[in-house]
Amino acid sequence: MTSHPPTTVLIDSSHAGERVDEALASLMEVSVQAIKRLCQDGRVTRNHTRLKKGDRVRTGDVLHVLPTETNTETAGALPILAQTPAYVVLDKPAGMPSHRLRPTDPPAALDSVMLQWPQVATAGPDPREGGLLHRLDVGTSGALAFALNPQAYEDGRTAFKVGTARKLYLALCHGTLAPTGVVDVPVAHDPGDPRRSVTVPAQDSRHRGKPRQALTAWRVLCSHGQDHLVLLDGRGGRRHQVRVHMAHLGAPLWGDDLYGGPSWPSGGPALPAHALHAVWLEFDGVNQHVTALAPAPAAFANVTQALLGPSGAQALALGTKPPFDI
Repeated sequence: MTSHPPTTVLIDSSHAGERVDEALASLMEVSVQAIKRLCQDGRVTRNHTRLKKGDRVRTGDVLHVLPTETNTETAGALPILAQTPAYVVLDKPAGMPSHRLRPTDPPAALDSVMLQWPQVATAGPDPREGGLLHRLDVGTSGALAFALNPQAYEDGRTAFKVGTARKLYLALCHGTLAPTGVVDVPVAHDPGDPRRSVTVPAQDSRHRGKPRQALTAWRVLCSHGQDHLVLLDGRGGRRHQVRVHMAHLGAPLWGDDLYGGPSWPSGGPALPAHALHAVWLEFDGVNQHVTALAPAPAAFANVTQALLGPSGAQALALGTKPPFDI
C-alpha cells in the first residue's frame, strides 16, 4: 500500500462561493467525480474539519486534500482465451474483481490486461474500468472481454447494450427445476439492500431505478435429486441477473448466500462464493466477430462431481463444448 502526501490548495476570489468539488476540480485539474469520491472518504479538510462535496469555499480558505492510498499489488498474468487487434478476452478466476472501484482495492482482472496492453487503461471513458466491456461478479469465473482502443470500446459496448452479445454460464443449482425453460422477468436494484437485485413487475415503482427487462434461458445438463448442473443464456446483462432469476425459480445457486442458495458442506470441495462460471462469450465489434470458450476450472469440476457424481463430471465435459443448445 502506497501513501501520498496531502496537497494544499489556496482558494482565491475567482472561486469564492463555489462548491468544494467544483472549486478543487478546477484548481487541481481533475474530474469533479474524483473530488466527490475524496470528500466521501473524508480526505478533504479545512481547519482540520472534513468537508462535504457541496460545502462552499471562501476567499483565503486553505484546503488540504489527502489523495487515496494506492494498493500497488498486481494481479499477475491471467490465461488469454481470445485475442484480436482490438480485443482481448481473459479467463477471470473466482474471487477476483473485474476492476478496482478504489485504488486501495485488491488486484483485479483489468490490472492483468494492463501488464501486456497498457493502452486498455484509456480505451473507455472511466479510468477505473478502462476498456472493460462487461462485468463478472467477484465470485464468478470465466470469460471477460476488454477493448484495446476507444473505437473498439464503443462498438463492443454497443453489442452488450443492445443484447447482440451472447453470454453463456454454467451453474450448480439446488431446488425443483424443469429440464428447460425461460425466465422473462424484469430485474431492479433492491431498495432495502444495495448489494442485491430483485425480480419485479415492470410497473412497480417502489424499487430504486427502473426495472429493466431481462431474459434467462436454461437447460439442465445433469441432475441428482434436487441438485442440477445447468447451462444458462443470460440475455439483458442486468446485475446478478442469472443468480436472481434462478432464485426466482426456486433453484438458487450453490454457495449463493445473498440469494438463498445452500452453503458448501464443511470438509468437502467448495468454491470461493457461488457456483457460476462464464463458459462462452461472443460478440461483434470493429468489423470482427469475437468468440471465447472458458474451460470449467478444476474447483468447479470438483464440486460438480461431489454433488452429482461421475455423471456430473461427464455432463460438465459436454457442457463446455460448442455448439451450445438451450
